[in-house]
Amino acid sequence: MRPPQAPWEHAEYSLRLLHPLLEELTLNARPSPQRVIVDGWVLNFGDGLSRGGNAIFPLYPSSTDVDEKIARCEELYGQRKHETVFRVSSLTSPHDLDARLDARGYTRIAQTSVQVTDLGTPPLVRDDAAITVSTDLDDAWLDDLWTLSATPAVFQPSAAEMLRTVALPRAYATLRHGGSTVGIGLAVVERGYLGLWDIIVAYELRNRGFGQRIMAALLAWGRWQGARHAHLAVLCDNAPALHLYARVGFHEVYQYWYRYKRVSFAPPLSSIA
Repeated sequence: MRPPQAPWEHAEYSLRLLHPLLEELTLNARPSPQRVIVDGWVLNFGDGLSRGGNAIFPLYPSSTDVDEKIARCEELYGQRKHETVFRVSSLTSPHDLDARLDARGYTRIAQTSVQVTDLGTPPLVRDDAAITVSTDLDDAWLDDLWTLSATPAVFQPSAAEMLRTVALPRAYATLRHGGSTVGIGLAVVERGYLGLWDIIVAYELRNRGFGQRIMAALLAWGRWQGARHAHLAVLCDNAPALHLYARVGFHEVYQYWYRYKRVSFAPPLSSIA
């Protein structure tokens, strides 16, 4: 007997429901210090923490004039001396938003693949003596994050605050090798989905299976929390990560990118995803 289909196996579900669902899960797993909802668009106001943490998510259809709403968003970000950044995909409503932003001088960057898997598919390893999985965020894990991700000191307070304010079940993985931390990862569970974030391995130790071990530990934890599916996002030009995720069983369901307009008073946009 064929097992039940995963949600993304239904084309209609994927188009109409999966996209806003995964975007909502992302917003909840990466909370910004301030948010404003403008006619179905979620405006995030961070402190230079990340692209997504300072971006507009056009999640739902507009009921007002789109160009007027774009201008309103630019006004709100301008008041805070921030760049106006939109997170756009081929599934974004209105369908011509990307073209409108292009016409207004917005630059397109950071093409990203959103991927999913059924947690019954990948091989899961529950016990790995070198990996600890904790539901408590401590300073040691944060220090490892700053080191492995080379996060500039100016962004660290905002990143720490974001991680501390996640209001959902979450787990922090640490992989030690040779007496030091060589890899970390974060997982957040909501509505039957396990989101994977910050899967980072020391540069000189990549391509040795450490990333796959971290993911296996977090996916196993997610299953124990009742998750049935997992999702993540990866830059389309990150070939090693794409290869790793495909090996674990992930596949793409849609892509998104950012549109931003440089303004003279805004600080440089962080490259942290």
